[in-house]
Amino acid sequence: MRRALFISLSAAFLPSPAFAQDGSAALAGGATLGDFLGHAGPVFWICVLLAAVVTALAVEGFLKWRFRALVPAEEQAQLAAFLAAGAYMEAWEYCRARRSFFSAVAAAGLERMGRGRDAVEFALEDAAIEQAVLLRTPLHYLSAIGVVAPMIGLAGTVLGMIRALAAMAQSGTGDYAALSGAIGQVLVSTEAGLAVAIPAFGFYYFFKARAQVAVLQAERVLFALFDQVPYESLGSSQ
Repeated sequence: MRRALFISLSAAFLPSPAFAQDGSAALAGGATLGDFLGHAGPVFWICVLLAAVVTALAVEGFLKWRFRALVPAEEQAQLAAFLAAGAYMEAWEYCRARRSFFSAVAAAGLERMGRGRDAVEFALEDAAIEQAVLLRTPLHYLSAIGVVAPMIGLAGTVLGMIRALAAMAQSGTGDYAALSGAIGQVLVSTEAGLAVAIPAFGFYYFFKARAQVAVLQAERVLFALFDQVPYESLGSSQ
């Protein structure tokens, strides 16, 4: 009963009924890429999908998690002009119409402009923390993929080996070359999982540090701009 259950479970990962014979023969006889893809089970294709997700997140990271993306030069210059002219309502409307980290945090500070320096700085810090959390959310996906991908690959390998050994036991041929080929084929699942996990973790730590530095630089620019506002001359009704 257990043996039948193991074979049926492994079939979900390596669906080819002749995997142990055909897969090992393909490896031993100089398999082509088409042969390999024909025998690759769902675990391999899941790893391919995860690799595509990692690639997309990495591209997004290079474009999004950098200082110039957080603080567009045009928005920085425009906000500085508004603050220098004392046009705080116009500055707030300008920032609210934009979606960058810089404008979102600046808008929160402008909303507290009439309440004094302490209130503005507290609003800036609070908004910066919130926006930083939202900014780093995709990083958790990279971390999760780095943890899950090896487990998926290992599950495919274990279930594939169960199937290969079961097929060899049923045939009773004692063909160790075929068994070695079958085991080599299922180990591709583990290799695929690791091939996804290693870059995912690498990108995770790289972009985590890069995002942290970019956020600190953006906060420094924002506080420098708001530090020049004449809070003492502002009325409480503003």
